[in-house]
Amino acid sequence: MIYYNYLETISYNDQQLVRKLTRYTYPNSKLIRIGTLESFLLPKLLPDFLKENPEVRIQLFESFPRINEERLLNEKIDCYIGQNPETITKGVKFYINGNEKYYVIIPSTSKYFSPNQTILSPSMYDLKTILKSPLALSAPESAVRHQVNGLFPKFHVKPNIIVESSWFDNIFGKHS
Repeated sequence: MIYYNYLETISYNDQQLVRKLTRYTYPNSKLIRIGTLESFLLPKLLPDFLKENPEVRIQLFESFPRINEERLLNEKIDCYIGQNPETITKGVKFYINGNEKYYVIIPSTSKYFSPNQTILSPSMYDLKTILKSPLALSAPESAVRHQVNGLFPKFHVKPNIIVESSWFDNIFGKHS
């Protein structure tokens, strides 16, 4: 384990060195440093962008929203892709593009479960009532959790969090 951690540290340091040397090893290229979550969006955006802009090199900084916001404010990244503007730190300018949807998993034991409907209309339930229910949420540092946490004060709700996890299979089982 000690040796494995040592090798991971060497690998991480090598990656950091490559990042720092990029502007020198590719002097004619433009470097864009992007902060992001583990993103499903980038595979849709980057291939076409890089095809149209072959001189551009991308460095990704995948991390939680607060860390990327700090990087952005300290000019360690050029832009940040992710999260709801309601939960962004004051002073960070943002641009909204698209209409991403979030989904909630409702177990069959919940009074909100509807067996014949997979997508519920937003007006079907009162969000404040749902937020007062016992909740299984992602880990506190996750982006989705960051957004959900922003809803509690907005609706004046004290959360009833019964379990938190960064891996939902731990909560719901493998095929939920």
